Amino acid sequence: MGNAATKWLLAGALIALSVSPAVHAAQGDTVADRILGQRRFSTAFPAFVDGTLLDAAGFAIDRSSAPNRVYIASPDLNRVLGWSDIGRFRAGLPADLVLGQPSVFNGTNIPSFLGCPVPSASTFCRPTRVAVDPAGNLYVADAWNYRVLEFDRPFATDRVADRVFGQRNFTARRLPADPATAAEVLDVAVDSSGNLWMIDPAGSRRIL
Repeated sequence: MGNAATKWLLAGALIALSVSPAVHAAQGDTVADRILGQRRFSTAFPAFVDGTLLDAAGFAIDRSSAPNRVYIASPDLNRVLGWSDIGRFRAGLPADLVLGQPSVFNGTNIPSFLGCPVPSASTFCRPTRVAVDPAGNLYVADAWNYRVLEFDRPFATDRVADRVFGQRNFTARRLPADPATAAEVLDVAVDSSGNLWMIDPAGSRRIL
């Protein structure tokens, strides 16, 4: 939704409230009944989460398909967004694939690695980097879970990771000696031969 449309929507809502009969809260009632500007009381996103405006930390192009696909890591909302056509991305259209969340309208902000839930094959805790191999498989550096997840051709298969690197299984979360520092340097890359390279999430200052 564009800024102009949003302004008109909010203006209409405020006008409707201003002409409605006054409704006085009961004495001692300090709990809000309605909310404007967010989808629910429990969210506090500073931007739209519809797959068009996002916090981008990592960017990768899948050149195994024509047209090329695009993936972006969105760490503040704990998701990875994908566009099946790079032209859609350039045009500012919403992503047509989301990993880590049920839909492009969902996002979960986790302020610290201490707040991460139990890991799984379909969730992230601050994904920061993405890479694609020549076969179209996607690799995601899941920073606060101290691992890299591989999704085999997610546009053609499913939204569940097929392999995990850096942990013994999908639900394991072994923390390094200094978790905060280790997560800051986690990165992943794939070379032209399809070899996967990653900074060791254990924080041992090595590349695997």
